[in-house]
Amino acid sequence: MRRGDGRVNERIHSLQALRFVAAAMVTLLHVQQGARLSLGLPLEGGAISNIGSFGVDIFFVLSGYIICRTALGMKPAEFLARRVARVVPIYWLATLAFLPFAVAAGFDASRGIASLSFYPGFGLPLLSVGWTLCFEMLFYAVTAIVLIRPRRLLPVALGAFAACWVAREAFGGPFRFFGNPLILEFLLGAALTRVQMRSRTLAVAAFGVALALLGAVAWSGIDGANNVYGLVAGETSMARVAVMGMPAALIVWAALNVEMRKGVASDLGDASYALYLVHSHVVALALLIAPAMPVPLFTILVTLLAIATGSAVHRFVEKPLLAALRRQRRAYELAPAL
Repeated sequence: MRRGDGRVNERIHSLQALRFVAAAMVTLLHVQQGARLSLGLPLEGGAISNIGSFGVDIFFVLSGYIICRTALGMKPAEFLARRVARVVPIYWLATLAFLPFAVAAGFDASRGIASLSFYPGFGLPLLSVGWTLCFEMLFYAVTAIVLIRPRRLLPVALGAFAACWVAREAFGGPFRFFGNPLILEFLLGAALTRVQMRSRTLAVAAFGVALALLGAVAWSGIDGANNVYGLVAGETSMARVAVMGMPAALIVWAALNVEMRKGVASDLGDASYALYLVHSHVVALALLIAPAMPVPLFTILVTLLAIATGSAVHRFVEKPLLAALRRQRRAYELAPAL
């Protein structure tokens, strides 16, 4: 369903539920790593470590799909203002709340700059999950530019990405970010908006193929493709897109073919961004105050605590903050010109 200005106003609850699954996968990975760290074990190990970060790939594909569905009809400034308001303030608040843990681990000013600028060339953000938001903000910025003249500027944007890809191989430097193959996952999501075919049978088949591919990944292990430094530098990104980006696109497309009513799963999906941002705080705090316990027990208890914390932050911090920002934007739009 579309509004008169061409924008989508429906919420696809299956995608909301998938957002929660994606955030829970990343949370589960980091909780398990915290459990292993508390026992002096290597951080990586087992199927969860191999595919837990797959939630990031789902987020990237979902973002490509949702943004391309909702952005058309918006003015560039309006689109960018909405996306910045949705992503940035709560992220900076989460980063500020994580600062004591970062200082205890050894504060690096360059990581603080990366957190503020969304440019990973300075280093990884203080809140480690923030590296994905660097790519999100890059996608938003390019989308805003394309919205100026979509038909003319879309080929230009794709050509610029291809040029940056070539320059990344030749020169490195900032082109490692601007030409990073991970951007292909956003483009996979955008491409799904052009797929008109809908079939529950094919959706089930696509989901089965994706699970089979992920099973192969979990069995064989892809620690290299999970290395954040290698991903941000673009060194392992193409392998990541091949083994995780394609299954993510299949799962997102499958979810689009499933009708789901609003319920617990979609409500948890509403809190997925808050969960994604604050689960690191919960893990860090648990490592400080919780006694050493078996990895499975620690993983279950801290994951449940992280989900509860994320839901609380969404309800009592994120939603009021977004409501205040919307009121401020409306007041600015209605203010008379001087």
